[in-house]
Amino acid sequence: MPRSSDTRNGLPVFGSFLQFLERHPSPLVLTLIVAGLLRFYLLDFFGLSSDEFATSMIVSKRAFDNIIKTCFVIPQPVPPFYFLLCELCVEVLGAGETGLRFLSVICGILTVYLVFLIGKILFDSSVAGWAALLCALNTTQILYAQMARPYALCLLLSSISILSFLRWLKKDSFLDQFSYVISTSLLLYSHYIFSPLLLIQGMYFYWCRRFARNTYRTTQSWVILQLAVAFAMAPLLIQNQILDMIHARRSLQWVSNTPHFKDVILFFKLKYLFFSAIITFICSWNPFRWESLRCPMAEADKQDFAPRVHGLVFLLLWYGLPPLLFYLLYLFTGINLMVERYLILISLASYLLIPAVALSIKHYRWGKTFVIVYVLYYVISAPILSYFKKGHFSQAMPGESQWRETFGALNNSAFKSSLLLFQSPYIEADQLDYGPNTPLFDYLSAPILSSHIRDTRTPFELLPHHWRTETAMQEKFNARIKRAVLGSQEFTLLCNQEFWEDFQAWLHREFTDHFEILSVKTFSSSQVLRLKKIRLLSKRTRNPDDAFLGGGTRSSVPKFRWKNSRRRQDG
Repeated sequence: MPRSSDTRNGLPVFGSFLQFLERHPSPLVLTLIVAGLLRFYLLDFFGLSSDEFATSMIVSKRAFDNIIKTCFVIPQPVPPFYFLLCELCVEVLGAGETGLRFLSVICGILTVYLVFLIGKILFDSSVAGWAALLCALNTTQILYAQMARPYALCLLLSSISILSFLRWLKKDSFLDQFSYVISTSLLLYSHYIFSPLLLIQGMYFYWCRRFARNTYRTTQSWVILQLAVAFAMAPLLIQNQILDMIHARRSLQWVSNTPHFKDVILFFKLKYLFFSAIITFICSWNPFRWESLRCPMAEADKQDFAPRVHGLVFLLLWYGLPPLLFYLLYLFTGINLMVERYLILISLASYLLIPAVALSIKHYRWGKTFVIVYVLYYVISAPILSYFKKGHFSQAMPGESQWRETFGALNNSAFKSSLLLFQSPYIEADQLDYGPNTPLFDYLSAPILSSHIRDTRTPFELLPHHWRTETAMQEKFNARIKRAVLGSQEFTLLCNQEFWEDFQAWLHREFTDHFEILSVKTFSSSQVLRLKKIRLLSKRTRNPDDAFLGGGTRSSVPKFRWKNSRRRQDG
């Protein structure tokens, strides 16, 4: 039996690639080249973020079994598949920014191609081409393709799952079934937050069966596919990571604000849509009769336009269901997942919706003009403007290079002391039951144990993300930190500004009766991280005329002054 062109070279997902290149080689290839350049360019421009330090710590375990065990011990709801692949890249390219982010870059480029294939199967090559171009140029996609976290890989796997699912609806191919089960299973082995994709596909299948009646696939065959995915997920489910995540829901509840409508439309730039519509209206109506403003003619205006309801229904389910589920989760549990990184699943649908809706209106040339104007307006206002203002094409990395800057200052001998107090970005005020020399401890102290710190012999204590004294556990922990500070009477503190304000009030409350608190050295990063070297001088033994460390006099070392437990002056 001859091989179908859709399964050319054996893989249904990439089988039409060569066939497309033979017919229309330039547009798609150019789009992929642009996507690659934007994602590889300045890949190490930003230093690692706090989440990327966690990735670096996990892949540093090297052995696959150690990586898997670490993923199930640490309090983050991310399964091990991404970290196993990332470790292979680190083995070849090293543990720096480039080695950690390389996997995400490759996944980001391949996702652009898959967006084209999804657009082609739902609509046509015109919608597919514009959607792929929007995905290639989008600053959010560039950001996640340059981040050593699972999101770019999950976008790739979710795209393969969707494409395989849509092809399976049209023809019952074993390769499509196999591709669907494998990609969907690996997607859930990479991040649980993409699980709403199963509901999206299930509801669209029901709509096709009940209303559209455009598929011959049976409910039994769909159930068999889902059972295959569930069977593949069995080794992951028995680890109880999901149950532990639900029980310790603070691992997800890191956003305290209330969800708003703007959180749902964050992937649609309303300003760009509005001005593109205005410009299109002027060009279409053209009251001045200027020839240069007339819309380009399109052959589609002379033809009967094929209905695109089926594709639009799928895109609306793709974009609308996850926010609805997250909002219901917030109503019943108070957990707010309506943030960009958790809604990244729906971002690809927005790139398809814009050209699909625009090219589905009665006057095709108006829609085509709108898409052209929107793409030009977006590329000038987002990636190009960002490059001239900030020196890079993507959105700003969370925290940008504040860790790199702060560690550079910490390596300076001026901040050397006998004790380092490190505010871990991963410890909540009620998560203080950790012990040293464990995978959990390595995770909580990941930034400070990284290769960016030259002197790793300095003893350090981990501090929670928020400094509080509300419970007996917190009071016991604070007492231990007080003993450590009294034992050294000189320490270096690495924290953010919000933490420092609370910690400073605690220092005043606990020590000012017997000690004078002096700021020996301070450093402020470009963002929120602060580095402070602090010394306690006993009021009973100190001579006012004694010189300070470093040869200075009393006036050369400023001290803190408080009023109502708030900082008045930071030396």
